[in-house]
Amino acid sequence: MISNVPFQHLLGNWSGTKQVWPFPGADEIRSDSTAHVSPIAQGQFIALSYTWEVEGQPQDGMIVFPSQSGETTTKSVWLDSWHTKNDMMHCEAALEKGIVSLKGSYPAPEGPDWGWRIEIDVDPAPSLAIHMFNITPEGQEALAVLIQYERRVDAP
Repeated sequence: MISNVPFQHLLGNWSGTKQVWPFPGADEIRSDSTAHVSPIAQGQFIALSYTWEVEGQPQDGMIVFPSQSGETTTKSVWLDSWHTKNDMMHCEAALEKGIVSLKGSYPAPEGPDWGWRIEIDVDPAPSLAIHMFNITPEGQEALAVLIQYERRVDAP
């Protein structure tokens, strides 16, 4: 394990619940979820990998974000077997007031691209929360995903 990594308090295993609203006004999809947070690239980035399921089918994903805020815009990536399918969403990342915020976009079936914003609460706490928002081309945001984790204490 690399020492002196920012967000050291996030490293390790988490378990909780993932809620998904596939589109604004849709019924909620709820699933158990696990996560593992680890440093990568010699601590320059944090990888948050997670599992969940939809309609009994296992899913997984990963968010990679910089471990330190920079003076310029930093890049990050999000991929998910269900949400992004065979693609990755390249995002701009910022760290402000204990929140890592990632912002990207994706092509809509018709019309202009939609935006996507991910907020990861990185303040030291016994819990970890991830919010994901759909953003219409007009700029209206709607909660699309809420994941709430508690630290998992694995048996030896």
